Amino acid sequence: FRSKVVSRHHAEICTKQGRVYIRDTRSSSGTFLNNKRLCSAGECSELFELKNNDIIQLGIDYQGGTEEHFRCVRMRIQLIKPKASVDNFKNTTSLKAHESLQNLTTRTQTEDIHVDECCICLYAIAPFQALFVAPCSHKFHYKCTRPLLNNHPAFTCPLCRHYSELNADV
Repeated sequence: FRSKVVSRHHAEICTKQGRVYIRDTRSSSGTFLNNKRLCSAGECSELFELKNNDIIQLGIDYQGGTEEHFRCVRMRIQLIKPKASVDNFKNTTSLKAHESLQNLTTRTQTEDIHVDECCICLYAIAPFQALFVAPCSHKFHYKCTRPLLNNHPAFTCPLCRHYSELNADV
């Protein structure tokens, strides 16, 4: 993050027995879980379990948050449950139906197809679409990058953070 509020070792997220936890690792500006500070400044907190749609905030806004590098970082947690295991199927008919459906959707190694996606909208990049090719060679839908291009004479790639002056001589 480009932030003077968040340190490199601000907080720690870990998993134990299939559950996801967070703890503050002695940050001065604080780590918050659902607007509640985990511990006092300079202390290491205990582990707190994260649940779906929890909101994590690293640090607090300084100087009114008017400048981007003085703002805190907020994240909403989305936990994706793993696919049901075969052990969960008690009925053999259900198991056979599950296996036949799985065979329909799984690809063989020879069918390994690579589809480029726009990292902004996550839709596939297809032929005959208006594209923006960044100087770092990453591709995006032009429609997705247009707000990034309108406001600045430079472009920062959302994938690799390569900074390019678009008005510079070739």
